[in-house]
Amino acid sequence: MKINRGLLRKLEDLHELRVSNRSDDEHNRIIRLNSTVHGAEIEEFTKHLCCEHPNKDEILWFYIESEKEIISSMAFLPLNWHFGTVTLKIAEMGMVGTIEKYRGQGLFGKMNEVYEQALIDNGYFVSALRGIPYYYRKFGYEFLLPLNQRVNLLSDKIPKDEIKHLRIRKANQGDIPIIQDLYESIYKDSLILHKFDSANFVDKYLNDEISDFKFSTYIIEGAEPVAFFSVGSPFGASKDLILSSEMTADQLIKCFQFLKSINDKEIVIDQNLETTISRYAVDLGGKKNIGWEWQIKILSYQKFFEAIRPVLEKRIKTSKFDKLSKIVSISNYRENIRIEFNNGLIKKIEIDTGYPDRKTCDLRIPGTMLMKLLFGHKSIKDINQLVPDAMVKSGSEELIDILFPKMQSYPGSYY
Repeated sequence: MKINRGLLRKLEDLHELRVSNRSDDEHNRIIRLNSTVHGAEIEEFTKHLCCEHPNKDEILWFYIESEKEIISSMAFLPLNWHFGTVTLKIAEMGMVGTIEKYRGQGLFGKMNEVYEQALIDNGYFVSALRGIPYYYRKFGYEFLLPLNQRVNLLSDKIPKDEIKHLRIRKANQGDIPIIQDLYESIYKDSLILHKFDSANFVDKYLNDEISDFKFSTYIIEGAEPVAFFSVGSPFGASKDLILSSEMTADQLIKCFQFLKSINDKEIVIDQNLETTISRYAVDLGGKKNIGWEWQIKILSYQKFFEAIRPVLEKRIKTSKFDKLSKIVSISNYRENIRIEFNNGLIKKIEIDTGYPDRKTCDLRIPGTMLMKLLFGHKSIKDINQLVPDAMVKSGSEELIDILFPKMQSYPGSYY
């Protein structure tokens, strides 16, 4: 059954499950529910998603109502992430919430069935979310990819050097081309990167009047290349550094002095701990916070492997296995993926179900743990230290490391 806007599905207890038709009445009730569940501070952000966001026409809202009152809702938020040389369409699940007295009745599970069908209908096969601990594991999600890693640095540790030749100004839309170039250059060697989109960047990072977390972006001028950084308040009152380009030593000092001027006793760098700016904060005495992780689910391994085919072929063609002609067999102990290579190129990808044959299977990693390898989050050695039944067939170790290397990733969201 294809999922369309306006879908109505009758549930037990006189509940009705619907896909929003984007009416003003539906939007008002969705906004009211999210304010009740998540707090009044989320009201403007929810309104923005419904009515003003650049992607508002692509966002799907799912909700359950009882006697015309919405009691549970969630949203499908479209994203694009670079995965090496290809772009993956990512569905972010967001704004999940249920009125307290209706919790524990399986309402999310019913919405999730429709959500996943809507993903498939719209050509999506990977879902991502930033939700609460454990709960989403029950629906096939696994923690992987960094999220909200932070460094807290006391302001008195920031150098006091006067950097007079540099100046900081607020960015405007005319700066978008240079910001995009700087953004893409810093992350060019990563595996997964949030794809830059001008309209969405302006909406989130150059519009502090409507951004829920009051994001602003600044340019550091006076030396080439220029640099940029974005600040906002995702975790409270402090103005954290959320996003930035590479910076020279002087630009780092100037940026940190600016952050000190808009904060109190400490500054917070809310970025991947491997970025230059986070490492600089640590060198000054900042304390690391590993933060959280994205939770990911692959809905179709067939479609996923077909999508990353060019990435796998490039890895093989640039390795000692460039003439590879064999079937590489991978299993999560439920699904078995067979990738047939011919002279270094993928000829066919097939999937079946059942327990893998240990004699022919090159790689076995249980359940959702397989995704940690596929997304470059962990190496097979890392995973084997967590679960002993993560196994590589003797003689296939180097090939698996080349096909699925551990790499840095910088996923993100425009929501």
